[in-house]
Amino acid sequence: MLGQRAVRALYARRGYLNPDLTTESVRREGAVHVLFRIRERRRTRLGRILVSGLATTRQDVVERELPLRPGDSLDLEAITLAERRLVRLGIFDKVEAAPLPASPPAFSDVEFRLKEGRPWRLDFGGGYNTDSLWRGFLEVGHDNLFGTGRGASLRETVRSDGDRTDLSFREPYLFATPWQGDLTLFREYKQEDGYKRQEGGTTVGAQRLLLEAEHFGAQYAGDRIASDRTRGLRGQLSYRFNWVRRYDVDPSLAADVVAGSQLVASLTPALSLDLRDSLFNPTRGSQHLLSLEVGSWLLGSQINFLKGQLETTWYSDWLSPTVLVGAARIGLATPFGGTDALAIEDRFKAGGSSTIRGYPQDKVGPLDAAGNPVGGNARILLNLEWRLPIWGWLAAATFVDTGTVVPNVRDLRIQDFKTGVGGGLRITTPVGAFRLDVGYALNRIPGEDRWQVYFDFGQAF
Repeated sequence: MLGQRAVRALYARRGYLNPDLTTESVRREGAVHVLFRIRERRRTRLGRILVSGLATTRQDVVERELPLRPGDSLDLEAITLAERRLVRLGIFDKVEAAPLPASPPAFSDVEFRLKEGRPWRLDFGGGYNTDSLWRGFLEVGHDNLFGTGRGASLRETVRSDGDRTDLSFREPYLFATPWQGDLTLFREYKQEDGYKRQEGGTTVGAQRLLLEAEHFGAQYAGDRIASDRTRGLRGQLSYRFNWVRRYDVDPSLAADVVAGSQLVASLTPALSLDLRDSLFNPTRGSQHLLSLEVGSWLLGSQINFLKGQLETTWYSDWLSPTVLVGAARIGLATPFGGTDALAIEDRFKAGGSSTIRGYPQDKVGPLDAAGNPVGGNARILLNLEWRLPIWGWLAAATFVDTGTVVPNVRDLRIQDFKTGVGGGLRITTPVGAFRLDVGYALNRIPGEDRWQVYFDFGQAF
């Protein structure tokens, strides 16, 4: 009976693990009255907290994740929360916790049985997509430096249009707070449309899970470890400082894109809410993002700008086993304080496999005389996709994408929206989907083919 389970769960959170519970129901005046008779018995309190399985990880790394103290009422939900927190550290292959038989009866010990993962990792891979063509990467990392839960990695990415190097460091408890700190140093070279770009700099950030996904009544069907690390309401604050050099600029490119160097620095607070039932192949739930980026000379930037983004994606399986996915993305930006334009890399663009299919990469929006995209300060994207399983790991999809990019917010008009329709195939794997899409542009861009074929890894949105 649902009511009995809810009452038992309520008492279990207060340390009454096995109350005597009976119910009586009486029908009276067209209604059913339910009487619960409860005998609480003795409350069980937490005795010792035992941890086993540690090889290199320090004991205090585990203890700081536990919302439990000896002498507290034995709360089974708090034990489950402790399991999730330990999983989120990303350094354990297995986390199990359970109360031990009470002795003496008023106290019960809890044992956390852990299995450490291998701290060193070597990841490599490669692939092809229609946006950046061939790419490959090699990454070496250590996820548990000196047994502290800290991590560091070095990653090299090579693409057909450039390459990038990232050196990253992760601090799980920044300044002894629940915020996770991240530091990345990077360098990049890329052949952009109409010019070449060299870039280097750093990003520094702090983030934490503010509310568990279960607080919103969300449930998940799989991807236990991945879901436990990400799901819920997350807050983030990041700072970036980039040095950008542009050269070999096509003379026909927009007048505000000139050869030379530029410093761009910004601060971005953001909130994200992930209520999907699965990280890689969601079938129900939703995901949302709200961010506001501020660039200013006070932060070390040579340009001043504001850039806000709002994104929402919804998944529904009400026509199971098919999945209907809808997404809306809005981005608005503006320069200020004497700055004439945002850096071209920070402007919004659209067109391609993950924005508006049926159009070449970044070709929806302002173009220069040679047809190169120069981006804009306002973007609206609306996507609808219906995913249909065929057999086992093979699925199909049909979609409608529409949206626009314009130079300024005041230029937004419904008649400027461009729409693409089409379909494709999905090969589902444990870490995502390989995707082949064919899109048709309902609003043709002069000089471009209406039919576009996309091959990529991961869902479009």
